[in-house]
Amino acid sequence: MSQDSPPYTTTVTESAEYTLLITNNGGSTISQSIYITIGETFSIAALADPQYADKNSSGARNFRSGHPRLQHAVTEYNERALDWGIVLGDMIDIDDGDWTNTDLMLSAWRQLQAPKYYCLGNHEFGVPDTDNGGNMKHLSVYGKYGFGEKAFYSFRHKGFRFITLIGDWRYKDYHPSLPEYQVAKDYYDDISGTHRDWNSAVSLNQRAWLMDLLDESLALNEPVVCMCHDPIHNPADTGHAMFNSQEMLDILDGYPNVVMWLNGHNHSGDYAKLGTRHHLNLSGLVEGENNWYQLDFSASAITSYRAENTTTPSRIMDIRRPDSTVATPSGFAVVDVSGDAVLTWDAEAVVTSVVIQRRHITQTEVELHSTAQTLAWQTIATVAPAQSYTDNPLLDVAEYKYRIRFLGGAEGSRFSQALAIGETQRTSYVEFAAGLGTGTEFPTGNADGDHKSNALEHFYGTPVEVMDVNLAREFNVILTTDGTLGFTFSHDASTLYGWGLQLSHNLTDWNTISQDVDYKITDTELWDPPAGETTRVTVELMDSSTFSHAEDRRVFIRLITHHPVK
Repeated sequence: MSQDSPPYTTTVTESAEYTLLITNNGGSTISQSIYITIGETFSIAALADPQYADKNSSGARNFRSGHPRLQHAVTEYNERALDWGIVLGDMIDIDDGDWTNTDLMLSAWRQLQAPKYYCLGNHEFGVPDTDNGGNMKHLSVYGKYGFGEKAFYSFRHKGFRFITLIGDWRYKDYHPSLPEYQVAKDYYDDISGTHRDWNSAVSLNQRAWLMDLLDESLALNEPVVCMCHDPIHNPADTGHAMFNSQEMLDILDGYPNVVMWLNGHNHSGDYAKLGTRHHLNLSGLVEGENNWYQLDFSASAITSYRAENTTTPSRIMDIRRPDSTVATPSGFAVVDVSGDAVLTWDAEAVVTSVVIQRRHITQTEVELHSTAQTLAWQTIATVAPAQSYTDNPLLDVAEYKYRIRFLGGAEGSRFSQALAIGETQRTSYVEFAAGLGTGTEFPTGNADGDHKSNALEHFYGTPVEVMDVNLAREFNVILTTDGTLGFTFSHDASTLYGWGLQLSHNLTDWNTISQDVDYKITDTELWDPPAGETTRVTVELMDSSTFSHAEDRRVFIRLITHHPVK
């Protein structure tokens, strides 16, 4: 304390739970604990399983309450400063071919005055195989919730990466005439022991997509939150857990930056901590009027609050990760030498040993439960300090990715970038732009007379003083006759780890928009101007709640880049 008399003040320097203990002259004490968060924070709305239907209750499930309870939650959410909201599946229980229940619930959720996201659950597909418009499920359901041909996606928000998944191997989600139905049915029929047809598995191609995304996020050192309707933390829970829960856990265990798996499905709610990763199962709104939540995020913790209570957390989940005690491996490369994978890297003085890992890159899209492929990272060797390692895998070396990390000190290093044969570590965009020469760092300027800013030319990889070979290749905004907004741009894929897009109406408040939620990539092509080969991308904006595309408002577009954290 810094004063001898009230009011007393003290200073804290890190996010943690603090206890204030006061002792009077007589020796009596009182105490109060409070969690204090340091740094930028944000809050979201999150709920699961309203499961509305106009039918009688069954046990604790009050189906008709789903709609008024959702309306109440949204009304309360709108009184708070929330960045966005998500429903973790089962918006309805069942529906007819006219989407009566779905439309009612979507209308209520759309009243939320913040960007809105969805995870699809099993009950969203409790609809006729073909709706009254002639659309077959699964695509009829996907389209109703604003999805295209897939319902898994990711987006970044204030330093976090959020990955939204779907249990897409559930045969009841597909029209029986579709090949996807048979693939999911064969997988289900192959499962031994007790299993329920309302549960699901994450498909092979979705798992491959997820791991590529997690490889990128780990290189960027982003904290990741996975969101899904189905839980995975207890594979023995045959009533709720995904059929391939163990495979999903094995995958996530390879990424220490995954801090949470957030889900619904089990209406009773649940929580588990596996290693440093939190698994939070929100209780179902259909079974309790107070089962709606606010989650607060900071760099050190995720804090959950239930219903109207925003002062006493229902759970505080520490997501801090220890600092590395050894530098991240540099100079890492993987080459094919006579059918062997030869790994090389730069030496590091304080290393005590080197961990070598690889993962399989699947070449198929179909598997059975009993013969499922292992895609998770596997440690194949831990070797004494060296600068190379040779692997002779069972399959072709082109079917693997590799990564390494150094051991030394208390924590060792972070993992290197994950590389397959022929891939190279990508440098940061900052280093690339700095190499263009004096004057190229400024956000404005027109040294080459093409009326484009230096910032965009950095992104293209075109020196600021050199006229572009084809002005038609410059950043272009497209407005089609049907009102669809799109644009094209180029980037140097060999130097940029990733790119993103932000939109603004006023050049001050920028919204990050997400692929497959707010925009879709309609075309990519290689372009070879004098400055070097680039990748040309055409993007089309989609109808979404993340950003308003009102015709009477100007739209500004900003390109952002992502680079590995060293």
